Amino acid sequence: MVFFDFGDTLGRLRAPFHLIPRLRRNPDPETAAPITVPGPVKRWLGRLFFPFLARMWRAFPDTVAVLDELRARGYRLGVLSNNSPIIEHQLRALGIADRFETVTFSEEAGAAKPDPRIFALACERMGASPDETAHIGDRLHADALAARSAGLRSILLDPTGRHADVGIVRVASLRGVLEMLPTKP
Repeated sequence: MVFFDFGDTLGRLRAPFHLIPRLRRNPDPETAAPITVPGPVKRWLGRLFFPFLARMWRAFPDTVAVLDELRARGYRLGVLSNNSPIIEHQLRALGIADRFETVTFSEEAGAAKPDPRIFALACERMGASPDETAHIGDRLHADALAARSAGLRSILLDPTGRHADVGIVRVASLRGVLEMLPTKP
């Protein structure tokens, strides 16, 4: 089993929207507080705004090829993200929704990464134990260290080499994941 984070792992906001996180008061997603949205607003967002907003994302150039290759190698794939119901729209907008067996996101799980409960829930949904599952994400604490702490194999997507000295398996691009995950027997 292989779980992928979504934002900045499978895709990113299109320019100039990718600058939005830098405009927030606390642009660091590792320490940003979650946003709570009232029910009626959430329903409106889901019906009208989420499909529009989801089209502002683009997949990384190697996303589709890597996902398809992992599936051809016998891996079952899932998404595990600190996200909201918009993620279903985002995956469809990127044309990759059908490649994942499960999608677990923090708002519906009631826990957000780095909380180990969200990793346990994702594994349970896939019918897999943590020790036979890998998680790939771009954030050191919320993805790599949290997945390792929850018992999953952890692969950090680190295109800039920012986390060279942290003792975590790192790849510079999604294509590097293929070297870390050989064909299943």
